[in-house]
Amino acid sequence: MVTARLPRRSLYDALTERLAQTNPAEIKSLTRIGDCIAPGTIAAAVFSGRRYAEGLDMRVDDDAILTFQTEPVALDHTSTKRSLPAAESPSFE
Repeated sequence: MVTARLPRRSLYDALTERLAQTNPAEIKSLTRIGDCIAPGTIAAAVFSGRRYAEGLDMRVDDDAILTFQTEPVALDHTSTKRSLPAAESPSFE
């Protein structure tokens, strides 16, 4: 399935509207993170949430580039190889 890669802002927009209707002193801050800014991988969304949580009560540069470490994965290619029967083997003569 292929879908549009658009931000999911519905919750943020609803909270922004609610904030405008209530006392602004009740909410300290409202910040967009993860897929609300731009769709990405699950790792990027988790990192965005962790980065925000670690920076609570601190000023965070919203324009900073998010970076995260990746672990190299070794694939076992031997399990995916198969032999063709002699009748199906291509001839290169």
